[in-house]
Amino acid sequence: MDIDLAEACRTGVLAVLDAHWPQLSVAQRADCLQDIRFTLSVPAQDASGVCLLPGGVLALCAPEGILVADPLSTVTFSAAEAQALSASLRRRKDALTVLHAPEGIVCQAGVPAAPAPQSATILPGIHKLAKCAGMDGIGLIQWGFGGAVAWALRAAPPLVALAVRAHALQVLPDDAPLPAELWAAAGSAACAERVAPGLAELVNDLLCGEVSDDLRHALLLSCIAGNGSLAAGIGAVLSAVPSCFQADSSRPLGTLPGEWPNGCALLDLAVPGHVLFGIEAMADPLHMIGVLREVFPGPDAALFLEAGVASRCATVSVGTEAAKFVARRAGAEGRIGLVVRCEHATPADLYGLADRLACEGAATVTVSAPALGFCHRIGRNGEEAGNAAWFGMGAGLDELDLFAACDLWAQ
Repeated sequence: MDIDLAEACRTGVLAVLDAHWPQLSVAQRADCLQDIRFTLSVPAQDASGVCLLPGGVLALCAPEGILVADPLSTVTFSAAEAQALSASLRRRKDALTVLHAPEGIVCQAGVPAAPAPQSATILPGIHKLAKCAGMDGIGLIQWGFGGAVAWALRAAPPLVALAVRAHALQVLPDDAPLPAELWAAAGSAACAERVAPGLAELVNDLLCGEVSDDLRHALLLSCIAGNGSLAAGIGAVLSAVPSCFQADSSRPLGTLPGEWPNGCALLDLAVPGHVLFGIEAMADPLHMIGVLREVFPGPDAALFLEAGVASRCATVSVGTEAAKFVARRAGAEGRIGLVVRCEHATPADLYGLADRLACEGAATVTVSAPALGFCHRIGRNGEEAGNAAWFGMGAGLDELDLFAACDLWAQ
């Protein structure tokens, strides 16, 4: 059963529960709250301009409401297209760029000639290169390492609007930087933890004087603690909305985690448009070489052994006998990687390739495309982690309410 706390206060539902609360045992109280999913409707946001949400999500508080990037509106740009897009936007006066400097998140007018490793531009009316996707109105462009991604900014679902009320940091031009300690959060659980204090304050302000202290404390705990709480739902929805920033300002989005130092070094040296496929937990390393040759038959697919230390790393063509040597050296417990140029591939294309490698090669595969800020892991056992949902491989903004109404984040 869903109960909107604000509505329940207005209609007297909480007053009825409060009258019966002292007669309930501890177990009965727990059972009562366990069967209720609490929500909280909030009035329209008074603030205007750009706000930063937990996890690096950008929101725009506009006259038409709170707007965030819609994953289903994704448009990608190759290195050449992104360069042309950036050059054309530098002539526009209405562009606003938010970037992650070493000191934190800052905002400036216009589009810089050389964007930071993590930077995004908000502008009314997406450029003509995205018109083919029907992206009219306000748009968000994330600049990658040799590419770019654009999304349309559309009305945020209620849980994101609630996150803006609970934990939004306003980003103003020429204002002090916002350090990562204030907003960085990797994953839904971390986003929920960021939102919880502000959400508790909102709930406490609503309930104070309306119900007894015992019931108020119980409702507060139900809203902010546990996998099925309101805070957990907000965290799950925030993790499904495209993000533009992560804690380490020196690395572009989409780079592999630190346990792949050789792969990251190779990507840094490669020309824009290269993608890395990290492969581990292989059932049969030699069989995986055969799968790689079928998927990437060209001579430019470079295979390497991930040693796990930041040292010089040699590569071999996947079509040579040396590739089999690399596979034998890695063994079933080792890791190998493939660097290949996929300049015009979309995140959906790359996801399909990673899925094929994982299924046909019986291995765990992580694909990293810094040009697009895309990084996703498909496990040998079918489990997945990453940001594929940001690029249309999940729910759109108008579907996140349905997502939040399910028990998906509690699983």
